[in-house]
Amino acid sequence: MVRQYTQAQRFFRVMLAWSCIVVLLSGAMTGIGLYGYWRAHVAKNWPTVTGVITRNEVVRVNCPKSNFHNGIAIEYNYNVRGHQYTGNDLRLDRFQCYPSQEDAAKDAAAFVAGKPAVIHYSRDDPADSVLIPENSERPHRAVILGGAMFVVMMVFGIALFFWFERRDRYTVR
Repeated sequence: MVRQYTQAQRFFRVMLAWSCIVVLLSGAMTGIGLYGYWRAHVAKNWPTVTGVITRNEVVRVNCPKSNFHNGIAIEYNYNVRGHQYTGNDLRLDRFQCYPSQEDAAKDAAAFVAGKPAVIHYSRDDPADSVLIPENSERPHRAVILGGAMFVVMMVFGIALFFWFERRDRYTVR
């Protein structure tokens, strides 16, 4: 015998499936944001070495999901245990976008080409390096948006579940 579902039951199953998908996506977003926080925390304890800035300029870039088109092209050389490395990361998040050239120039002014700079590098992979061991606001957005989506969908899912439970309990068959 094939079970026949009512329209309300089919709707409930579809909404439950969508809620699960959104909860998984929001969990992934939150996880990515928390990974950014963790990486920034770990990077603050990375060993440092003095290197030399070889390139520093404000450039036009295509920033993902943003109307900002200004960035900093920076390169630096440094030695770790006798090996020469070249890095190009100002901060931990790779896509650093600025709303104006002036804003980008403010960050770039701290690092003058030809001058020494403190380089933070990973003990496990010395080629993984950064000048400023922190993230921009990107992890904050991921944690806030992912957490908000998670809470809203959990509340929606629970409310939907109880609404259908109550409805089915008091429905005359």
